[in-house]
Amino acid sequence: MKPGAVWTPAKIEETFAGTGVGRKTIEEIIKVHGVDHKTVRQRLEEEGIEAKNEDKIKEIADRHESTPIRILTIILADEG
Repeated sequence: MKPGAVWTPAKIEETFAGTGVGRKTIEEIIKVHGVDHKTVRQRLEEEGIEAKNEDKIKEIADRHESTPIRILTIILADEG
């Protein structure tokens, strides 16, 4: 992503669909994309999702009857 650009749900889908992002942990996503830990926690909690930093995105999605792309969207998307 270019500096100053924001993640939108459509951009996340376009960028990550089919890439195996579900094998990444929350911690890996935070490090690679420079997302604030507190922001990630808050976004997940607002959606009723409990997860640890070492949990893989696919595992979280499976526990919450969701998809890895949806979980990643919750973590990354700047919808506000």
